Parts: sequence; structure tokens; C-alpha cells
Amino acid sequence: MNQIPVCLYEDRKDCFPGVRLLVLSARKHEPSWIFHGVFKNFEISDREWLENQPNVVLRDDLTCGDGGWNVKPALLIRLLEEGSVPVLWCDSDIILSGPVSCLLDPLGEGRMVATEEYVWGRLKGSESRVGGWGFTPGRKLNGTVNSCFMRFQARHLPLLQAWAGCLARDEYRQTQRLPWNQRPHYFISDQDALTALLASEKFAHLEMQLLRNGRDIAQCFEEDGYTALDRLRNSMMGRIPPLIHAQGGKPWQGGSRANFQQLSAYGPVALPYIDDAEISGDWIEPDDRFCCFLDRITFSSPNLRGCLPAAMRTLNRILINLRRIWRK
Repeated sequence: MNQIPVCLYEDRKDCFPGVRLLVLSARKHEPSWIFHGVFKNFEISDREWLENQPNVVLRDDLTCGDGGWNVKPALLIRLLEEGSVPVLWCDSDIILSGPVSCLLDPLGEGRMVATEEYVWGRLKGSESRVGGWGFTPGRKLNGTVNSCFMRFQARHLPLLQAWAGCLARDEYRQTQRLPWNQRPHYFISDQDALTALLASEKFAHLEMQLLRNGRDIAQCFEEDGYTALDRLRNSMMGRIPPLIHAQGGKPWQGGSRANFQQLSAYGPVALPYIDDAEISGDWIEPDDRFCCFLDRITFSSPNLRGCLPAAMRTLNRILINLRRIWRK
């Protein structure tokens, strides 16, 4: 079996439960994946646990600059330059509910792969991002690229180098010191730069594929990032997206949790791995009475437990937009 290197980075202490759950779910569903882990700020117990995992290689030799999401292109470049082909990137708040190779293999080896942003992603699309970064447009992307899961080959090194160059720009780095909602939308994060590059004239020739939100990946951002319609469709087909992404607030985080955290599709998928991950599973069960009711009547279905809040949130969005139209 050919080993596939997967770049994995984390520097937030409270996100290491997600790291453990990702590693265990990948060992079950994608045994050929070998995680090249670059970690900061983790406890000794986390390091010892990771050292005992057969599908993890700790890469203390890889430097990663300032940290955060801006490390992605630099780490991917290092792995590709070492001769690893292809190289995957996987965010630490993703868990696998099934094999991912069935999504990647039919695409062929030459395509760069990323994912679609969640359906209500702010200012979706590429045109304004291309202009914001000062590039010449080459093609139009209707959906914003989400960089939570990606695949690259050696031929994509120029793209990764250009991406690293964008994230090193002084103007971009300065905006990263601001709260995210005060940044220009084309400078919010690393994936806005990647979207701009992929739609620019320089890289318009590059073959790419965005894994579909709701079908290939559940972007669980707030209540309806994974929409009610997609949840119902998947439930009727007896399937769940093989990639579950816990965007925003994490289901395992303590304190007061929002409904979308309590009813995330992530929780039921994570349940079988809790003991081997050696973490508390108290967060799997909802805290709120209403959430407990929804969880029980849907038999903890990853698709259905959060379906009603997703539908309510979407309806609220529609009503707000209708009011705006009426006022105009």
C-alpha cells in the first residue's frame, strides 16, 4: 500500500481533541494516510499519545513562521520538495465518516483539489477577491475556496509559492491583526488569497476540483453551513459526507455551547473513537433540553439531529432578505 503524506498543523491547546479524533478516524477509513504533524503549544500527554500512533510522524524539523492558517503553503512546499507526491492538507477540526479516496481517485492525479466554502459563505465567489489582490482575472469561480482539505502535486509548486508570497505581503499581515469582521473580505484569511490566485490569469489554466459542500464535505458552520436540504437529501440516500468539518466553535469545547455545537454532525461520528482518543466524551450529549429532544427523536443521526435548527436559520435569513428588498 502506497503511503500518502497528510500535512497536519495545530497550535491551539483546546483543539488537540480534534487532532486525536482525526488521526483515529483516518486510521480506520484511510489506512494509507500518514500524518506529518507540526504542533505547537501542546501538552506532554498529547505528544506522548501522538508518538504512539502508527499513522503519525512528528515533524519538529519543520518551521512554520507565525503559525495559524497562514502556515499552509509553506508546509506543503516543504513536503513536496522532499519528494512526497501527492500531498494532502487536512485541518485538525475535520473527522472522517468514511473513505475519502472514493472522492479523489476518479479525479485523476493532475488536478489540484480543495473544497467549497459553506453555502452562506460571506461574499462568495472570486471576482472581488481577484480585484482586491490586484490580479488580472482569468476565470470566474462561483464559490469561494475553502482550504480545510486540499491535494497538491509537484506541478502545483508555482501556485503554492505564489500563495506563500501573498500571505507574506505586509498589507495582508497588517490586516490579520484586526478582528476578522474588520478586515477587507479579500484579506479575511488564507483561503481568500488562494481563491484570488486560482481565478487569476496566471493560474486559470490549472485543473482544479472543489469537493461539494453537503455532498462530499459537511461544512458545519453555525446551524446551516450544512443545510437542512442537504441533511434531508443525505438522510434519504442513507449516506453522510465522508468529511465532516467543525468550522467555528468546536463541539468539544467547554462552557456555554451554541445549539449548532451541541447538534453538530461531528459528535455522533466522533463517538466510537472517544475511548481510544483518551478524551472526555461528555460533549457528545447535548446540554440544552431542546437539543436533547432533537437528538433523541432523530436517534442521534448526524444528518437529522441539527436539521430543524438549520431550517429555522435558513428561513430567518430568507425573511431578513425579503424585508431588505421590501424596504428598497
